[in-house]
Amino acid sequence: MTETADPRFHGEQPTAPYLDAVVAHGFRGTTRFNVPGHKGGPGADSGLRHALGDDVFALDLPQDLEGIDLGAAPTPYERAEQLAAEAYGAGRTWFLTNGATQGNHALCLALAPLGAEVVVQRNSHASVVDGLVLSGGRPSFVAPAYDEGLGMAHGVTTEALAQALAAAPEARAAFIVSPTYYGMAADVAGCARVDEDEDRRRPGGGRGRQPRPEPAVGEDRQQVGASGGQRRWHDRQARDDVVEPHQAIRRPVS
Repeated sequence: MTETADPRFHGEQPTAPYLDAVVAHGFRGTTRFNVPGHKGGPGADSGLRHALGDDVFALDLPQDLEGIDLGAAPTPYERAEQLAAEAYGAGRTWFLTNGATQGNHALCLALAPLGAEVVVQRNSHASVVDGLVLSGGRPSFVAPAYDEGLGMAHGVTTEALAQALAAAPEARAAFIVSPTYYGMAADVAGCARVDEDEDRRRPGGGRGRQPRPEPAVGEDRQQVGASGGQRRWHDRQARDDVVEPHQAIRRPVS
C-alpha cells in the first residue's frame, strides 16, 4: 500500500484556529449578556452541570462573535476553512450549519441553472430535488445498484452512470452519493473518468478534466476527480468516512 500525503494523517496542520479562538473566548472570565441563557454555566441546572461538567457551558457560545467569526481577516473561522480546503484537496471549503441541505441547494443552483439537464442518483437526498426545484434544472435519474439479499441500495456503478450520460448527452453535471446511508462507497474516481470519456465523445469534445488517479487511503473526492462535494458531520458514523457527501461531477458546456 502506498502511503498518501494527506495532511489530515501526517501532522501537517498542527493548529486549530477556530477551536483555539473558542477556548480563549470561553475561558476569559467576562460577564455574558448574550445567548445562551445559562451565561456560560451559572444559569444551568446543577444536575446537568454535574453530568456534563462546567467547561461544556463555558464553551457554549453563539455565532458571529468578534475575534472568532468576525473581525480582521483572516478570522479564525476563515483560517479554519482554509485548512479544511487544504486537507480535502479542494479549491475552497465552506462550513455549513443546520445540515447539508443548503449545500445541496447551492450545488444545484451553481451547476443546474434554469432548463439545464443533469444526471441525478435516484436515491439522492430530498434536498437535491428541492435544489433542482429552486434552480429550474431538469433531472435525468440513474438508479443505484440494489442488493436483493440485504434489501438495500448501494452506490451508482460506473456502467449505470455511463448509460445515463449516453442517454442524456446535454447533461452538464452528475450528482452521485458516496458513501450511502448504509456505508457503501461508490467508485468516484471511476465515475469521474466515465464523465470525461463521455464528454470526449461529444462533438467538440476533449474539454473535460484530466483523469485523476485511483484514491488511496485517506484521499478525498476532489482528489479523485469530483468537482464538488460535502459532508454531514452531525450524522457521523463509526468509520473513516461520513454520511451523504453528494458528489457533483461537472461537465463542460459548449
